[in-house]
Amino acid sequence: MDQTEVRDRIVNDHGRLRERLAEIETLADRFEKGGTEVGEELREHGTAFCEVFAAHLSFEDAQLSPILHAIPTRGPDLADRLAREHCEQRELLYFLVGRLEQENRPTTLIARELRSFCEDIRADMTHEESTLLRAVPNPS
Repeated sequence: MDQTEVRDRIVNDHGRLRERLAEIETLADRFEKGGTEVGEELREHGTAFCEVFAAHLSFEDAQLSPILHAIPTRGPDLADRLAREHCEQRELLYFLVGRLEQENRPTTLIARELRSFCEDIRADMTHEESTLLRAVPNPS
């Protein structure tokens, strides 16, 4: 896969991830406004998102990181930043999956945690697109 294909795939993945984040936030809003009937659906969407997002992180690690490392001067710093961000995101994923699997936890807390997670992931994707992906050179 060349650099353009990697960049395009990541941007497309981010678009699909944003759609899933919006679904989770909508369910969290409904739940917090008293729509307790969506509690199980919220858990299911949250768990499914975590699986898809983990696969996306692995793709970026395998495909984007080597491209960043090869960029003269600042590439290794960008790749290191990506690695640190992914480490933090994986820690959050493991935490959330654990919470989602604990049926006895109050779903209101899970709804709030998911909403916060959605905001963080959305901000990280925007950052990746505006800095890391823009640093990827276009093949000549």
